Amino acid sequence: MFLKNTLFILLSLTALVSCNSEGDRGGIEQDTVLTTQNAFVESTQIGNFVTTAVRRSLNVDFVFLPSRYFSKPDLVLEVREDMTEGEIDKLLESFPVSTKDQLLVGAMNGDDIKRFIIQRSQELYNVDLETAGLWYRVVFKGGFVASSDFQVEGQFPLEDDRTYRIAISDDFFFGSAFPGYKFRNGFNFNFRRERYQRSIRESVRDYLTSKKFRFPYWSTTRAEVKNIEFPDLGFKKINEIQGSAHSSPLLSHKVTTRGVVTAVGTDRWYPYDLDVYIQSQESDDDPRSSEGIHITSLDNSVDIKIGQLIEVTGYVMEEARANGMGETTLRVTEPMKVISEDNILPEPVSLAGVPIDRVSRHSGGPLMSKESLDLKDGIDFWESVEGMRVITRDLVVSGFRGGGEDLIEISDRFYLNLYVYSKESYSENLLSRSNGLMIDHDSIDHNPELFVITTNHLSKGVQVQRNNGDYYYYNIGDTIKGDVVGVMTYPKNIFGGGEYALVTPEPQDALQYRNVESEGFIPLSKRPSSKFKYEDDPNTITVNTFNLENLAGNRQDRIDVLAEVLSGNLNCPDLINLVEIQDNNGISFRGGTNADLTLKKVKIATQQRCHSSDYEFINVDPFELSEGGQPGGNIRVSVMYNQDKLDFEYRGDPSKFGAHSIPLKDGMLSVNPGRVFPLDPAFRRSRRSPVMQFSLKSKPEEQIYLIGAHLNSKLGDIDFWGNRQPAVQLSDDRRSAMSAKLNEMVRWIEQENSEANIIVLGDFNALAEEKSMAVLTENETRLRNTIFTMPENHQYTTNHNGNAQGLDYIFVNRKIYEKECTEAEYLHLNSDYMGRISDHDPVNLKVCF
Repeated sequence: MFLKNTLFILLSLTALVSCNSEGDRGGIEQDTVLTTQNAFVESTQIGNFVTTAVRRSLNVDFVFLPSRYFSKPDLVLEVREDMTEGEIDKLLESFPVSTKDQLLVGAMNGDDIKRFIIQRSQELYNVDLETAGLWYRVVFKGGFVASSDFQVEGQFPLEDDRTYRIAISDDFFFGSAFPGYKFRNGFNFNFRRERYQRSIRESVRDYLTSKKFRFPYWSTTRAEVKNIEFPDLGFKKINEIQGSAHSSPLLSHKVTTRGVVTAVGTDRWYPYDLDVYIQSQESDDDPRSSEGIHITSLDNSVDIKIGQLIEVTGYVMEEARANGMGETTLRVTEPMKVISEDNILPEPVSLAGVPIDRVSRHSGGPLMSKESLDLKDGIDFWESVEGMRVITRDLVVSGFRGGGEDLIEISDRFYLNLYVYSKESYSENLLSRSNGLMIDHDSIDHNPELFVITTNHLSKGVQVQRNNGDYYYYNIGDTIKGDVVGVMTYPKNIFGGGEYALVTPEPQDALQYRNVESEGFIPLSKRPSSKFKYEDDPNTITVNTFNLENLAGNRQDRIDVLAEVLSGNLNCPDLINLVEIQDNNGISFRGGTNADLTLKKVKIATQQRCHSSDYEFINVDPFELSEGGQPGGNIRVSVMYNQDKLDFEYRGDPSKFGAHSIPLKDGMLSVNPGRVFPLDPAFRRSRRSPVMQFSLKSKPEEQIYLIGAHLNSKLGDIDFWGNRQPAVQLSDDRRSAMSAKLNEMVRWIEQENSEANIIVLGDFNALAEEKSMAVLTENETRLRNTIFTMPENHQYTTNHNGNAQGLDYIFVNRKIYEKECTEAEYLHLNSDYMGRISDHDPVNLKVCF
């Protein structure tokens, strides 16, 4: 009898385990009425059902759908086997429609999936994703991950290096849920999207009407997010909560504090919460501890005003950013109490003493674990004033995002971020030609004195557009005279990272456009033009490289402006290296990788304006969806050349096996155009470099070899303003491997043709002093970077968050750089101006033979 009872128990347990797997029908009572109980705390019955249906229908490994789609408290579904078409139609009426019904399918590595789930869980520290195939549990302590567990089918560990097929929401990829997965969670880099879209509703219908249907136990907990909460410490001053380090000493504790409201607003992006900044009426004697703090509440109906003295109770968090840093925040758990109205705002702290040399000298582990701030370090200084009212004066614009940033608007940009420094404190030796700030890589000076003035739900001081809808234009070097007062914050940007940003809750006279010294919009005709005029001399050629920022064949407006620049500002170069040419239909996943239409349009538009040149283009199509860039865009490096001066002979098949080209006897390329070691692991999932051979018409013995480059991006680099110090530039290791292969090709060509003229040019995604560029030049024994022939204040081609820096170069071999007339120029048409046509500047070279 004992054995029979034991056997019965074992069989029951087996049935229970079977029920808890996603695809097996169990032997215990089934869930037929499904609800959204415990939504956002853990996975729901309805979420389990829908994600399972999608997974079975699409035959993918994992499904991730937004919890918000299935979180209505009164949402109830009755699901059973053998439902009629009418019953299924009725059930589907509860499902999202239009864009919210659309799914994307693609591939993603396990480590990227983990990062994605953690980042989405950190949005509100709850279950943001319903899931099938992968079960997860994340525990947070004060905003940071305390532990995490990821199990395939709830049984096997998720493998970091393994690739999985997943289905996600198209709406959350890049749609009404902006900022979504594409930028916020890095899907533009780590999600290999397939061509088609799918429907949630049709997947559910397919699941219920086919043999794929299985009736699992829908109450299984597949996703769970928890917060560790410590005891209530009662009343604490703001400076006690902030402490004298980057992380609050009261992390995860419940506290009560009070302060004067200095900024308030409702976030217009998810999670649409109420943001409030308060500051103590009296300060302590420690300059390291801030007297201001961020308060956040999901109840955005509360009527809070600047000048009120309020009392709040909540849990102390360090709201983590993608770079590992956090903003000290009190997430309120009880109604805010207004103590008094119309209080005098605390006196602002001067920013005149901001450090100008190093972001951080710390090398003893994570900054968030650092025991005490060092106010000689930039990141520590900004932490000491986080949440406080500050004052600065006589600002200079050193960069921008949003507003009238682009000359051809793809979409309206009603936000504006101005990167500025004060004339009271800046690195004078790092001024660019336009008085912006440049990076000094050798001394690791990334200009900690820079900060951003931002327009958001807390700001009223920066004007973006005029009454007629035109943008206000702020160019590099514009000065903003007078005092600017605001609150220093550390908001999360659309990419999930953080940056110290000044918000201006009250209008600022100094920021009114009438006081900004600027000519406003500067037309292309008044921006720098090449000193290299078009030469009728057949023995002289001009060479150009230009990153066109994802130029597709369906953007005739941008193509026309590019042609104006090539003819007007650049004087019709003879050899043009076109970086980031997209296929004919841009980011669509239809039509393959062909870019003949894109390049024909560029050729025709340029030819119409450059009557002195007879242009033709050269192109090698990339491997589809496998060389980086915008998903579906299939970017590549193409070339346009002047047939009046240069001869080009096609040899071999440039599409076969990646068009691997090698130099043969006398330096003749086996495939022309070809690619540089296209199957080498160094170029995996990145742009392959084309190589091609020309001869000068007037002197056929002069053989000119062009190698176009667009090396891998800085994705994966440690943020210079991040938690990990010193920052590590991991992506440069891969660029170094690419550079080694480019250099190998140069050596090979020179071995076969000692008189070869070799030019390597493009977007190298590296500072000129980084290791990968040294690998390419080998201390200038073979190649020389022409940027170092320019004055120091011209040695940049792009601007990132206020820092002017070089990424685009023309390298030449000894045969060219020893010619007396060889000369380079870097034209700052874009990086110094709002109303740009690209986020890179063109680089030019003149060579006489």
